[in-house]
Amino acid sequence: GHEGGVKARGYIRMHAALPPLLLGDPSAVRRLVLPEQSPMVSPPLAWHKEPGRAPVGGFYHTPSPLMRTLSRRALSRLAEADGAQLRPVFDGLNACAVTGWRVNGRVLALVESVLA
Repeated sequence: GHEGGVKARGYIRMHAALPPLLLGDPSAVRRLVLPEQSPMVSPPLAWHKEPGRAPVGGFYHTPSPLMRTLSRRALSRLAEADGAQLRPVFDGLNACAVTGWRVNGRVLALVESVLA
């Protein structure tokens, strides 16, 4: 993005603990897979926001934060934000959530063999 005419760059890096897990004992990977966050059979909850509260949506029984952060300031600002301002974000997330998908059989077989 551009801020004040300066081009900002961000980088995503794999956590140092992840490669040994992926290359080591397959049972370690099983601990990273959360069944409650697996693909859903029923449609996810639509994202929405009540005044003075954090946005909610996604999974039925597991809280799904709209933004993953430990910043109390960021979480406070998100709770204080007007739901109408966040509507374009919610619309995008909800559109992605209801987009149909299909299982890649070869990838599923690989994952199942690693997790077996």
